[in-house]
Formats: sequence, C-alpha cells, structure tokens
Amino acid sequence: MIERGLDRAMERLPLAYPQLLLLVVLASGAYLLDVTWCCADPTTPFRGSWVTPLSFASEALRSSHELFAMLRFLYLVAAVGWFLQLLVPYTSWLATIAFTMAVSQHLEQLSYVEHVFQLTNLSMIVLALAHTATASAVRQALRDGRLWSTPLFPRWAWWLILLTVGITYSRAGLYKVVVGGIGWANGLPLQLWVSLWSPPGSLRSSILQSRDLASALQWAALIAESAALFALPWRSSRALVGLGLAGFHLGQWLVFGWAFQANLALLVVVLLPVEPLVTVGVARLRKRFGKGRPPPTSPILRSIAARLDLVGWYAPTR
Repeated sequence: MIERGLDRAMERLPLAYPQLLLLVVLASGAYLLDVTWCCADPTTPFRGSWVTPLSFASEALRSSHELFAMLRFLYLVAAVGWFLQLLVPYTSWLATIAFTMAVSQHLEQLSYVEHVFQLTNLSMIVLALAHTATASAVRQALRDGRLWSTPLFPRWAWWLILLTVGITYSRAGLYKVVVGGIGWANGLPLQLWVSLWSPPGSLRSSILQSRDLASALQWAALIAESAALFALPWRSSRALVGLGLAGFHLGQWLVFGWAFQANLALLVVVLLPVEPLVTVGVARLRKRFGKGRPPPTSPILRSIAARLDLVGWYAPTR
C-alpha cells in the first residue's frame, strides 16, 4: 500500500488544472498585496520576538514604504513570468520570496497576527517547489509544442496543498475545543464578537436576538473546521467540507466584513471537484477546436503559441 501511494504521488498531471490552481494562488497574492499596506500603523512598537523573516531587521527597513512598493512590483512581474512559464523556476522563487517579504513587512507593523495570508503563502511555496522539480521537463515540452498535452505537474504537490488546507483548518477547529471545550459553541462567543465588530444589519440583529441561531452557526463552523483534515481521503467528504468552509468564510464576510476571499477561492479550487471538471472541459475543447495547424514560423510567435495553445490549435513541433 505504501509503495502504491508513493507511485501515485510521483504521477504527473496535465497542466490545465494545475495552471488554474497557480492562477488562483498568484491572483490571490496580488489581491492581498493590493489591499495591504506595510506601514498602516507606524506607532506600533517592535514586539521583540521572532514573528517573520524581517523580525530582526531595522525599524527603518521594516517600515519602508519604498521597500514594500518594490517588493509588490517584483511580485507582480515575477508572477506573470511564472504563470507564462518564463524563466521558471527563477520567477517562481522570486514571486514567492517577494510576497513573503511584503507580507512580513505588513505583519511587523501589527500588534496581532493576521492569518489571511497563510494559505496563499504556503501554497505558493509548494507550487514553487513543484515547478522547480519539473522545470527541465516543462522547457522540453515547450520546445516540442506539447506543454498542455504532456503530464508535467507532480501529484504530490497537489496532495501537499490539500494537506496544508486540512491541517490549517483542523488545527483552528480543534484548538477551539481544547481551549474552550465543547461549550465553546454555545452561541455566546459569536454574539459577543457580533456586538463588538459587526456593522449594523439584519444578520447582526438576528444573531444577537437568537442564542440558538448563534450556537448553530458556531457548531457549523466548528464541525467544518475540525473535520477538514480527516475528510481529505474521500472526494465526496472533501466537497462537503469545502462547501462548509466556503459558507463559513462567506458568513464572516457578510457579518463582519472580514476579507478571506483568497482562502475562499483556494478552498473552491482544492476541495470541490474542480479538477475533473477542468479535465473533461479541456478534453472537449481540444476535440472541438484542435486543428493541428502548422505552428508559426517566427520563434517569438511559436513560443507564445506553445504557452497559450490550450486547445491544440497548432500541431506539436516534434
């Protein structure tokens, strides 16, 4: 069984779904850096403990607007190159490091930790590792004009992202039980949070007026979070947990305005059955639009076609 699992982990997938996953992660990173600024509260004192890779940098460096702007620009440029398979794996690691450092600047200005960045950052690291492992095979597939028809993406990378999602959410759910006990989901904590941080609205009023509703919402969130890791082996249970966690984040957004859109997008792509839908959809597109025409004679146009020709409009060069 172990040998079979290892063999399956080393299998490679065609790039259609992995490129969608990469697009979601990179777009989430761009969104997070767009709504984040490193130095929103320059009066926050240095905490004096290791929190990020920039914890031991000087105050001038940690609060530099110019550095943050440069890191954000580097991330955007490298992310575009990464998605287009240009200079991989160098663009992969440049984007990952730039994002990590920019987020580090932001976190170093706070007196608390924002975990909205964690899943995006960890997924980016896993994808950078995967693209490093397959860089030479990708370059060969590009030369052959077979980028989209060649299995290139290692399955272990997808499993590792899946495991990261499961551990992140199950840890959060089980920690609530360990610290607060089963009674944590009695509705009172949610009513307190809503009274403190929720803007006026019908949802706020409903939760504050009904302890049973508040308790039901807390139980739903607790079950979805705690079950995340244990539901991973089965596709149907993954989808159920994915819907539960998606509802949890939508609820946060509607009730509190907390922006977990990046997590929400990743949950949809990773936990819901998106991979088989993409595989079937691409197969149909290739069957309908794949013409097998001679590729462009210009090296530049041929390189662009090799990177973008998902439907097989052009024939392979080799």
